Amino acid sequence: MVRIRVDGSLCNGHGLCQVMSPAVYKINPDSGMNEAGSFEVADELRPAAQNGASACPERAIALLRDAS
Repeated sequence: MVRIRVDGSLCNGHGLCQVMSPAVYKINPDSGMNEAGSFEVADELRPAAQNGASACPERAIALLRDAS
């Protein structure tokens, strides 16, 4: 599993994470923000998770060490 942390205090609602990786990142339609906090995705989604994190201009998304 891949653990992801979204820092909601840094998110400015650009939505690029979801554009780049809709299977991993979701934007709250009411606030326009990624409010996911910490969550895990399957290992096969690691490349998509990294693409979405890299697209964030605020660097609000971090991929953490594998959750074992």
